[in-house]
Amino acid sequence: MEISVNDTSVDAEVTEDGTLIISLTESYTGVNGEIKVDVGAGYDNIQTHISISALNGNDLVITTAFGELRIPKETLASLRAEHGDILNLSLKKGSFTVSLLDRNDKEIPYNDPKKPMTLTGRGGRRQRESGSKLRV
Repeated sequence: MEISVNDTSVDAEVTEDGTLIISLTESYTGVNGEIKVDVGAGYDNIQTHISISALNGNDLVITTAFGELRIPKETLASLRAEHGDILNLSLKKGSFTVSLLDRNDKEIPYNDPKKPMTLTGRGGRRQRESGSKLRV
């Protein structure tokens, strides 16, 4: 698996249906104010379980073969206050869809225009908004 956090390889799990599960709970030091998770090619369905406190007040950037998700530290702080420390996301190839999930993997709404997430598809299309489901 080609998964790294700030250029350091990390372990991940692949389920029987091919979903890549990334769980990050240890503390990470930001580089230029961000924690960057790079996912290699070959994964069309990705789920994250990321400890927001482990990001130590940095922005989160998840880069896949089909696009990039950027979540500013202010948005992460809001998500932590509303939904707890673990950030559960589902990223899917196709129209590049990102969903915010609860602890039971059910979609939950997030609507704070002052603290958006930014989604950029590989074609350069960009969407900056809040919502439980983002698409490019």
